[in-house]
Amino acid sequence: SKEWGTKRYLNMKHLYEQEKENELKRELEKSRKKGNVA
Repeated sequence: SKEWGTKRYLNMKHLYEQEKENELKRELEKSRKKGNVA
């Protein structure tokens, strides 16, 4: 059904955005360890 497709899409979108957030956090951790705190 169309609804299922939408739910699946939103779920994928959510996972993708979580991945992006995790990546940003990892980058922040890296720069913190180097002492490049903005």
